[in-house]
Amino acid sequence: MRKIPALTVRKKFGAILDEVARGKEPITITRANQPLVVMEPYAVYEARTNEGARRRRLLEVSHRMDEWAKRNAKHLKGPNAVTLIRKLRDSR
Repeated sequence: MRKIPALTVRKKFGAILDEVARGKEPITITRANQPLVVMEPYAVYEARTNEGARRRRLLEVSHRMDEWAKRNAKHLKGPNAVTLIRKLRDSR
């Protein structure tokens, strides 16, 4: 990741924006050699935030499925899918 001082960003903001938009690598903006901000292309940002939202939705669905299984345990007969898959793996 390339580091650029904040003063340079002030002087060449448009060129740096173009560089970030064209490239796939983020740029770190520093002040007094300390990182302040990271600039990255919008597509990279969107993919990262969508992945986080997807992960949260999957965890919520998993939690709902676990709750459903607990509520309906007495109605479910026989081994669950995980047990069946483990038995199949062990039989190989």
